[in-house]
Amino acid sequence: MGGACNVMIDKFDPVAVADLMAKEKIGYMFMVPTMLNALLRVPGLRQRDFSSMKCLLIAAAPIADDTALKGYEVFGKAMYQGYGQTEVLPVAIMGAAQWFAKDVPGSNPLRACGMALPFAELQIWDEENRPVKPGEPGQIVAKTDGQMSGFWQDPEATAERMVDGWVLTGDVGMLDANGYLYMMDRANDMIVSGGYNIYPAELENAIADHPAVIECAVFGVPHEKWGEAPLAVCTVDSKIAVSEQEIIQLCADKLGSYKKPHKVEFRTEPLPKTPVGKIKRKELREPHWQGHTRRVAGS
Repeated sequence: MGGACNVMIDKFDPVAVADLMAKEKIGYMFMVPTMLNALLRVPGLRQRDFSSMKCLLIAAAPIADDTALKGYEVFGKAMYQGYGQTEVLPVAIMGAAQWFAKDVPGSNPLRACGMALPFAELQIWDEENRPVKPGEPGQIVAKTDGQMSGFWQDPEATAERMVDGWVLTGDVGMLDANGYLYMMDRANDMIVSGGYNIYPAELENAIADHPAVIECAVFGVPHEKWGEAPLAVCTVDSKIAVSEQEIIQLCADKLGSYKKPHKVEFRTEPLPKTPVGKIKRKELREPHWQGHTRRVAGS
């Protein structure tokens, strides 16, 4: 529609993509955070010419602070982050000037995933489908010109996801007083440990700061005392030493002792991902719940 040329590839290989971006002078592209993380680890990436890049949109999953900052070092003002779903989009977006702004009273833009677009309505609801105050967590709900009218021939599923024209995203989030949207996690990924709500994305973001960790996934597993407890599975760089206790202490220092993982597993192979690059957290989680009739555990 804009007279541009689409450059297509059949699979994501970070080295090949880096070569293609420079050779074809790519101006606009989209990546999920796991792709950007892999791209930033390509040797000699910073010596390549990406001056033609106008917009590198990061979306579809939460991004770690470290990945975002390293991306900004390489791509600068071309870095954008957006939020939306197939069912309702686009909802929110922000460019580098907002995303990497410093000293914004009442906000932490680096942790945000955008600000509501002019043609989108955005709210945070409690369990009774009532809007909450700024700064309070709840479910992200939205209305946009690009939202679905319903699920095909499935009125029950539609009723579960749509209320008075609003689409319930299933994501736990928060809006601050300045309008920044924060995605805290998928509602069904939340871990309830000893009565405390723990959002996996918080731990994943903290663990990603360790230089040995390439990527990680956190999920709840049954625990005799706490009902559930966080377990972290990390893909690590074999050349950098790291211990389980080191990762646990890192989380305790950053987030508090009650949020630290109960156990950490290390591997050198990449974590399983969907065709679009999202980590299959449920696939990693499932073996730990075998023999249980439901996937939540009480204390």
